[in-house]
Amino acid sequence: MPIEFEIDSFDPDNLGGFDFPAVGKYHVEANELDEDAVAKSSGNPQMVVDFEVLAGTTADQEGVTGRIYYPLSADAKKFALGLAVALGLTTKEALTAAKKANKAPGIEFRDGAGRQFCLEVTLDNYDGKDRLKVEPFSVWHLDDPAAKDIPKNAAMLAQLGNAAPDPMAKDDDEVF
Repeated sequence: MPIEFEIDSFDPDNLGGFDFPAVGKYHVEANELDEDAVAKSSGNPQMVVDFEVLAGTTADQEGVTGRIYYPLSADAKKFALGLAVALGLTTKEALTAAKKANKAPGIEFRDGAGRQFCLEVTLDNYDGKDRLKVEPFSVWHLDDPAAKDIPKNAAMLAQLGNAAPDPMAKDDDEVF
């Protein structure tokens, strides 16, 4: 038996995948964070972050989804710490304290699902093709001075739960 679809329930130009927002700065929500992904081209570990635009500097982008890839090789892993701060999973102060104490912080990025942050989408030319992307260091916590001029969705801000835990804190689920 065939499956029938309402004609208004789909867009033939967007049958799955991500639209990716246009160039601009955005207030977004992290929908899913996959810490166990593997890059198809290299086989290297990476983290995949799916997000949805809540507001931004470019019109008509609310609801558009996108994806950011964070390489997790030893030399590139540092970029993920910026995302951890942007998501409110830790703070710069807590990371500084961890470094002084010579303790590597363990961050559970999956806890970032549902959290809000800001990012910038830029246009990049790769192998002669233009593509939209988010640079790993172009993400900010909502309270970061770099995000002050990015429009925010007031209704979503009212639902915030972005309290940053201290990665140096001791509890039953210690990750060090």
